[in-house]
Amino acid sequence: MTDYAFPILRGLNRSALLLCLLFAATAAQAAKPPQWLLGKWELNNEMTQAVQVEKKQSSSGGFGGMSTTVAIGGVAVPLPGSTSSSPATSGSPRDPSVLRCKDLEISTEGDNLRFVFAGVGEEVMKPGDNQGRVTRWTRSKLTSNYQTTSRKVYRTYKLQKDGTLLVTVKIKPKQAASIVQKRVFQRPAG
Repeated sequence: MTDYAFPILRGLNRSALLLCLLFAATAAQAAKPPQWLLGKWELNNEMTQAVQVEKKQSSSGGFGGMSTTVAIGGVAVPLPGSTSSSPATSGSPRDPSVLRCKDLEISTEGDNLRFVFAGVGEEVMKPGDNQGRVTRWTRSKLTSNYQTTSRKVYRTYKLQKDGTLLVTVKIKPKQAASIVQKRVFQRPAG
């Protein structure tokens, strides 16, 4: 090799080293739990009502406006070929805890986030893929999704410019339309 090639190689090595260090620093920063999310949050009903997604409803049912279920012994049974969702049964999965709570407290446990849904339950979110639950966070957004045998659930926690926390939950049941629900939380007054 000629003498003029070595400065180029040294420059490439330095660039590669700097790029690796930058990537490692970014990955380490991303692994830390987001500080903006920590603390107590309370549901704001008025703001929640304002951001709800309007549900698309057709003007008529599947059979020209007729019911697509029939009652047999007091139990609603869907007719063959109907696309209406069946009513909730005792074995159906519950809505995610964030949709059922009025108060929420978020804290850290090492590199994990601990969610306490007042009166509903608790959950620990670990970054990355943890037993089928994939959780990621950035400077202003946390996403977590998982899949069961009956549905897929996507949750997004996003810090709004006004300081409120917008939580969007998309539930995609198998062979049915997606359901999107939103909640707006704010810091408690005082």
